[in-house]
Amino acid sequence: RPHALAWAVLPLLLLLLRSAPAWPPLALLALWANLHASFALGVFLAVLHFAERRQWARAALAGVVPLLNPYGWKLYGFFLGLRDLPLDNLSEFQPFPTDSFPFACLALFMALLAVGLVLKFWREDRVQAADFWNLGRALVLGALGFRAVRFAPVAAVCLMPLVSALWAHGFL
Repeated sequence: RPHALAWAVLPLLLLLLRSAPAWPPLALLALWANLHASFALGVFLAVLHFAERRQWARAALAGVVPLLNPYGWKLYGFFLGLRDLPLDNLSEFQPFPTDSFPFACLALFMALLAVGLVLKFWREDRVQAADFWNLGRALVLGALGFRAVRFAPVAAVCLMPLVSALWAHGFL
């Protein structure tokens, strides 16, 4: 399934954003935009990453480099048009049943993340801008994960570094 490619590209993007110079993640975004519409999640995370570090030009570039595709700016239009498709009959776009094991796992994961973020806000004297970016990232990705079965693994992969950091700093 083509969307499973995002499960491989996404951790690579997160790794590159964390440890590489600016151009490798931007090049990966350009490649990803030519492979699958899930590139928009990468753009979202890259823009958040660069904005968190106040690297505004790189944040803007993260939104521009996906335009290096045969459709140019129309690719964003195609992506936005996907929301108008009737997805009611596709099981991967349905939410988890609330009495299912995957729902319980995602709920436990999100609860752990919420406890860690609350403890971080409570224990530290000063809240930093990065804390609000992390909170926003957790809310958006958590909402996506609960919204559709398809997005739950992506949410978990994207939020795992945040949970790990909270654990490493003693907030969990």
